[in-house]
Amino acid sequence: MEEVERWLAVPQPVVEPAPETEVSGLAVGCCAESAGRLWRREIDTSRRQLLAALPFTPTVLGEWLVSWSFDPHAPSSGNAGNVRVGVSDVRAIQEAHEAFTRMDHQFGAGLLRPAVIDFLASKVAPLLRGRADDDVRTELFTAASPMARLAGWMAFDLSRHGQAQLHLGQALKLAKQAEDGLTGAWALATLAQQACDLGQRRWAIRLAGAAVEAAGKAGAPSQVMAELLVRQARAPAVSADSDGNRRDAHTIGAVGRLLAEAETAFARDTTGRGLSWKDSFDQAEMASEAGYRWQLVGGSWLLRPTRLSRVTSWWSRRCCSNGCMCWSSSSTAPGDCTWPE
Repeated sequence: MEEVERWLAVPQPVVEPAPETEVSGLAVGCCAESAGRLWRREIDTSRRQLLAALPFTPTVLGEWLVSWSFDPHAPSSGNAGNVRVGVSDVRAIQEAHEAFTRMDHQFGAGLLRPAVIDFLASKVAPLLRGRADDDVRTELFTAASPMARLAGWMAFDLSRHGQAQLHLGQALKLAKQAEDGLTGAWALATLAQQACDLGQRRWAIRLAGAAVEAAGKAGAPSQVMAELLVRQARAPAVSADSDGNRRDAHTIGAVGRLLAEAETAFARDTTGRGLSWKDSFDQAEMASEAGYRWQLVGGSWLLRPTRLSRVTSWWSRRCCSNGCMCWSSSSTAPGDCTWPE
């Protein structure tokens, strides 16, 4: 209990962050060592609060985007340890991610994040440095990326934005090491959401665009492409709403094109196939998310009765399952709540 209380303690402001925790040190590159180093620092009581107090650093996002798009594949620093990695180890990471995600939805990031970090530091990091065949090694880095992304999302949930950025950048590095464009796309999309929520609209648009591009190159399932396109529409829509320029024809056109592409992609999906570690994205959820984008730019997308019924159905299910008021009440509307990933 004392350990949990220390984890949940509000960090004190830090005047001068230590150089070894600078965000700029996480450009995509040598991966296993930097991942283990970050996760060990998280469980080090003398450094934990320092990491939690780090500010969000938008300038490093350009370096990450360039590294993701143009840097050659870096040789892995693993295969030097005594641990022999097999397919069962990869499956264990995947199963742990699914379990932690379910518990995060139920109990929240504050309670679960210490366990996630401990798992990354004690279980995943030694495997990344272990010995494995090339195919298993690729699967290992692919499995580790969503775990790192979950750690970042939980930090973001706790308003620890610099700390969240560190882990999301690490998730991108792991996907780069695995040469997995689809997993990398999801790290980019989460970075885009963070940038958007923190008012960094230009970076949000760039990151969301990079996510869609990476997913397209990777041959993403139609359901995944639809969700990423809807997410891409979020940054210009939120920007238009915050700037009070809801009737700007260029922004409305851009949002409309992205949502039309999302609907087309979703209509192509005949399998319902998403990602093994990602919740499914159904028609009602797409209707709700797209309707919120139109609402921000002053559009009337929701006026179609079939779409409105899908939104009402999905939002009622989601709100009630999370213990908050349904948007069908007079005080709540789509987008007033944000949901854990």
